[in-house]
Amino acid sequence: MDGNRRWAEQRGLSGTFGHSAGRMTIMPLLHLCSKLQIKVVSLFLFSTENWRRPSEEVDFLMEAFEDALRIEGEDLCR
Repeated sequence: MDGNRRWAEQRGLSGTFGHSAGRMTIMPLLHLCSKLQIKVVSLFLFSTENWRRPSEEVDFLMEAFEDALRIEGEDLCR
């Protein structure tokens, strides 16, 4: 997913808000894929360039990935 931070900053919001908003848009899509019995979905969520971002932002993104997998993962794999 690309552009969530820029989207938020253009609106005077924090980059973390943009990342959270991006997560909120992708989860309904993943649930729809599950409902439609789409067995494989590929997402490009983090590039090698993202490691150059401030450590606080990288930590936030990693925690967001972990939270999403923990909260939604089991339901999505049914």
